[in-house]
Parts: sequence; C-alpha cells; structure tokens
Amino acid sequence: MVYAVLNPETRTLTFSSAGHLRPLLIENSHPRFLDTERGLPLGIGPGDYSEARVQLAPGSRLLFYSDGITEATNPEDDEYGAARLEKHFGQREASAESILEDVRAFANGSGLHDDATVILVKA
Repeated sequence: MVYAVLNPETRTLTFSSAGHLRPLLIENSHPRFLDTERGLPLGIGPGDYSEARVQLAPGSRLLFYSDGITEATNPEDDEYGAARLEKHFGQREASAESILEDVRAFANGSGLHDDATVILVKA
C-alpha cells in the first residue's frame, strides 16, 4: 500500500510506502528508481512509516507499481523485472494501460499470479 499527497501548486508529492517497491521517476527522459524506505506491509503488525518527498519537474512522470508487475513470469519462468519496466516506461508514449498490456504480453498466456497495479502521476 502506498499513500500519496500531491500539492499541485508546488508540484511536490509526499508519499509513504507500506511494503511496495521503489517508485520509478522519469525526468528529462532519464529514468531512475527513487531511494525510499519500503516500510512494513500494512496488517503485519505495528510499525512506523517514513515519508518521502519528490519535486516533480514539468513533464516528469512518476510510477508506482505492485510486485505483481515486476514478478510476472513468462512460460519459461523468466520474470518481467525492473529493467523491462524501466525500458517500457522510458518510452514517451508509455501509459499505465500500456505497461499492463506489456506485462500481459510478456506473460504470454501464463496469466498474472499476483495483483498487477500501476499508478502513474504526470506533471
């Protein structure tokens, strides 16, 4: 679970992660995974959650995704992985829908065995 609060005036996004993977930010056509604390998944037990803050430059895109995206496997049992996600999301025309389509095409009939969630924030 991720919570996020966007301040549209300052283009600042404050978020906290409860067990999810590092968000992927694209600025000036350069992708990078943000270094954030993952936190304990909700419901496991009591825990503290740190907040991260990112300034979104005009034209930047920020991607939150579940592990069902990167851990999706094809019939040969290869994982989709962070590198494929970074490559696909690095395309200017990439969208939440195109990411899900790409993951399903990669799985090639194997189906998705975990939740596959994508949230895309465009500045």
